[in-house]
Amino acid sequence: MTAQGWRHGIRAAKDGTVDVWEVLRHTGEEWERVHTIDTLPVRPVDVAMGHHWTSTKTTSHFMTSLMCVAHGVDSDGTAVIVSMSEDAVTVRRPRRPTEHRAITPDDFDTLPELVDGLGANLTPAEGAALVDVVRRLRDQRTDPARP
Repeated sequence: MTAQGWRHGIRAAKDGTVDVWEVLRHTGEEWERVHTIDTLPVRPVDVAMGHHWTSTKTTSHFMTSLMCVAHGVDSDGTAVIVSMSEDAVTVRRPRRPTEHRAITPDDFDTLPELVDGLGANLTPAEGAALVDVVRRLRDQRTDPARP
């Protein structure tokens, strides 16, 4: 399947003894698995408990990291996906190598503008809060006892 230059695919596969669907993307050189979806039954209680734990457990990736993602189009008309974590900015375009740029403490003051460039439209107070969250997340990694 192709959308705005992106090539994606899906195929049936096995993960051990479990049937799964693999979601794939073409990186320009090869097909890369992006995600798998198993075919096991899902009950409402499983969804509720999964949401509870990922939203409240202090060791959950969703509680200990930041991710902002924007899908758009470059000035030359090329589709682009830009993602930002507390550590890096990643830019992906069809049929081009992925670009990674580390975010250093020197970049913290420009984070609100970076996220606004992704379409967030932060108020000054929200921009300041973003910088505080990024600092806290990175400090917690170096000192896990720090709140």
